[in-house]
Amino acid sequence: MEQQQKINSELENKYKSDYCFTGSFWKYPRDIMNFLEPDNLPFEFALYGYNWEKFEKFKKYNRGLLPYTDMPKVYASTKIVVDDANSVTKQWGSTNSRVFDAIISGALVVTNGELGNQESFDGLLPTYNSRESLENLLQEYLTNEELRLTKVAELQKIVEEKHTYKHRAQTVFTALREKMSNSFRIGIKIGVPDWKQAQEWGDYHYALAMKRQFEILGHSVRIDILPEWETPKAFGDDVAIVIRGLSRYQPKSYHINLMWNISHPDKVELAEYEEYDHIFVASYSYAEELQKQVKVPVQTLLQCTDQNLFYPDKEGYEEVGEILFVGNSRKVYRQIVKDAVEAGLKIDVYGTNWEKLLPSGYLKGEYIPNEILRRYYSKCSVLLNDHWDTMREKGFISNRLFDAAACGATIISDKIAGLEKVFGDKISTYNSREDLPTVVENCLQQKSQNVGEKLELAKYIRENHSFEKRVGEILGTIEKLNEEKMLGKFIK
Repeated sequence: MEQQQKINSELENKYKSDYCFTGSFWKYPRDIMNFLEPDNLPFEFALYGYNWEKFEKFKKYNRGLLPYTDMPKVYASTKIVVDDANSVTKQWGSTNSRVFDAIISGALVVTNGELGNQESFDGLLPTYNSRESLENLLQEYLTNEELRLTKVAELQKIVEEKHTYKHRAQTVFTALREKMSNSFRIGIKIGVPDWKQAQEWGDYHYALAMKRQFEILGHSVRIDILPEWETPKAFGDDVAIVIRGLSRYQPKSYHINLMWNISHPDKVELAEYEEYDHIFVASYSYAEELQKQVKVPVQTLLQCTDQNLFYPDKEGYEEVGEILFVGNSRKVYRQIVKDAVEAGLKIDVYGTNWEKLLPSGYLKGEYIPNEILRRYYSKCSVLLNDHWDTMREKGFISNRLFDAAACGATIISDKIAGLEKVFGDKISTYNSREDLPTVVENCLQQKSQNVGEKLELAKYIRENHSFEKRVGEILGTIEKLNEEKMLGKFIK
């Protein structure tokens, strides 16, 4: 115990002084070279830094260079630290870190940096601008300990409230947040296998609508199809948004990673969700179910429509049949089409891979350009819609329902959870093949009477379930995650 006390005492004596200066001489003149005459003062002076041995009047006070980690001991072992703001920084009001370090360690600082003093301490630091003023300050505060301690306490409060590294980090963070939240670089990942097939994939048009909305808001967006998911261009992205269908993406730690699961929830394992920062799910029921099974935040974000492309429009030369189905078969005889054909209904089908499934005369084309698709929805008397089994079971309402409803179409769909929550009773459903012709006939008979209701629904969908709305929600999440990420880096 006694040995430790002796060591502590030696350490205190090593740094002990009445006043000190910490800083080096690098060729350019400093004020203390003219203003400070330690031989004239009856107080113990200590000088730390490079090259002071070159000055005769400072030789005996020079204690050499110390590592920055020893500075708290120096400041805690002295009463006054002389701050000599050099000529380069003084005119800009820059305040050296030694000022804040010394004050928080319990030392009073006297300075020649009047502008910095005014900006950082509202002029409360004692200042000098001549030999006489410096000596007067040292005399005043070294002979009146109560006055010195009162001033130190006043200055410490300012440092604690305004000048810690946490405050500086917050300032940097605020500037970065303002800059980065103004504009994000975003990569949207879709499972399209090659660009030649892009127009046939709903995911591509989906991503394109998202891209347009993000760009309207000032963000830079690139769509990456499946072979481009690992493109070097992605290194510069801030955000990766995966439109999750059939293919799995490996999120990168340097991105904000978002998944929008719009289809095939059976293809996504729980562990995959946990790789993301936030999950959007296009189903009310499955979002609720999923959140109970994973730690990552899960949010309902239904599919939607591009309000700039889908609206009531019966112009144009297109001839559209009475009953319409638009969608690729993916080599599966989709249920509502199969039911309609077997029930003897005459329907016009547009989509790929139907040739071997449909009787002659039903397939009218493989592709309707997205730019004119609204006319088909608007002109047909009845539009048929169905869902993949897993989407129907998990409540994933198809994108086509939003697009067609936005055009004022009369729609018949298979039953799916959440349908009435979005569309009310404005979309008809059927139970079986035997039931379908009756539902179709009822829709045809009531079509002219329900025009007002359909237009009202179209307006509601475009205003409340648009890509503009969805992108706004996604952007809110991006900004929140970006802020959390920046806070994590700069403020511990």
